[in-house]
Amino acid sequence: MPIDALKRRIQGSAAAADRMPRFYVLGAGAVGKLYAAHLRREGHDVTLLLRTPQRRDEFINWARLSIKITEVYRQQLNAQPSLCCSGSDVPAGIEPWVARGIEAEVTDRGYKQGQQSSPSSRDAASSDQPQIERLLVTTKAYDTKNALSLIWHRLGSDSVIVLLGNGMGVAEEVLDYARRATSGIMHKAPSILLATTYLGCMSGSNGSFHSLHTGLGPTYIASEALPGTPPLPHKHVESTLGQLTRLPLDVRVVPLSEIRYLMARKLAVNA
Repeated sequence: MPIDALKRRIQGSAAAADRMPRFYVLGAGAVGKLYAAHLRREGHDVTLLLRTPQRRDEFINWARLSIKITEVYRQQLNAQPSLCCSGSDVPAGIEPWVARGIEAEVTDRGYKQGQQSSPSSRDAASSDQPQIERLLVTTKAYDTKNALSLIWHRLGSDSVIVLLGNGMGVAEEVLDYARRATSGIMHKAPSILLATTYLGCMSGSNGSFHSLHTGLGPTYIASEALPGTPPLPHKHVESTLGQLTRLPLDVRVVPLSEIRYLMARKLAVNA
């Protein structure tokens, strides 16, 4: 489908949605918290998928099911001198806003960094865990496949995964895991969209569920699913793209080939 036609369908899909769908966010780092907060601010139900019960309890008891966002970049827009070069201080005169009512779940009680669950373990999953239809993955590149393996039993052919990371080769690792998890029957796998972001963001020291939005920059999401996963049109892909592009974070839908180029360019710049 031509990209312009897809964009028109995406806009129509978002406008026609009869409910605000739930988004799950895997990876509660600075970017994950920023997107979770904006999605909640737009009226979506949002669930953070946290790696340990201790992390979940911290979010419930200390953060009170909320995420705080400080828009540091507004200093630049107002031509003010930068007062915040790290997460240690919050600039004077910039009041944070808070997204409340965000839920939290633990991905796996036995999780350890680097641990990967077997694809067959999804059969032993608790039946009371709902299927995840929309998943935003913001984990570190080296941990993406392992983290996904812990919730794979909750993903199906109606699910949409947005890989919002910057590491090269992550998509290939996830595709390989999907093939093994579905025994090669890829029409049972989720649709996987590759994405990358150029916005500036870091975690603040004023609580671990506080993000500093330090710089403006676009986020790019592929207009087509990764080869081998269910292609467009898809039950939830267009509405997912529509909901994300409505966020005030300059989210743009571009061809998959352009995403790969942008990721390679960012890697080269940061090298």
